[in-house]
Amino acid sequence: MTRRDFIWTIAAPAFASSVPARVQIPIHRIVDAKAQWPQERIQHFWWSIWPEAARTFANGGIDLQTTDGPGEIRHTAGDRPIFIGLRRGVMNLVVTDHIPMLSFQHSGIRSLEFT
Repeated sequence: MTRRDFIWTIAAPAFASSVPARVQIPIHRIVDAKAQWPQERIQHFWWSIWPEAARTFANGGIDLQTTDGPGEIRHTAGDRPIFIGLRRGVMNLVVTDHIPMLSFQHSGIRSLEFT
């Protein structure tokens, strides 16, 4: 074995580990069928906000594997939200025009801010 082969044998694992591992997160996107908003607003989300978020995550080594599906937010008689269309084993993102505040009642969140 030459010195060059020996050095490459030792250095190869270091080069292989220097490449950061990418994390893949499955996300299921649901647009609330009962949401009442102008078409321009939802298009602004899909064509401006969502691509920017996906790029930001990708720059941090996180790849978003997205699927889309129908869904809606219904309410019980006690006004508790019922989310229709969620999937198990993935992070569900519900895009809606309102936030059911009763779902935050016992979570310790005192208020929500939007900028």
